[in-house]
Amino acid sequence: MRVQSKKVHRLYVAAPLGRVMTLVAKYEESFTAYSAKGYFRGKKESMVVVEIATNDGKTVVNLGRILRERFKQDGVGHVVDGKYSRITK
Repeated sequence: MRVQSKKVHRLYVAAPLGRVMTLVAKYEESFTAYSAKGYFRGKKESMVVVEIATNDGKTVVNLGRILRERFKQDGVGHVVDGKYSRITK
């Protein structure tokens, strides 16, 4: 049996879990989403973390843009290979 290796991308968005999952499911057939707490610019906030296993980073970034626009965020956090970036456009 051959195992296919994929990168795990994480998107961070401050929005309700159910609404994020509904939107992501329109674009991805397999993903994990869960609620989390964190600090952003010194303020505590609730967020959703979406994990997607894929080697197609462009698709994940485009999904981040969709999430940012839909939930009126300044940016959506994106982590892959241990590196953080912010999707702002």
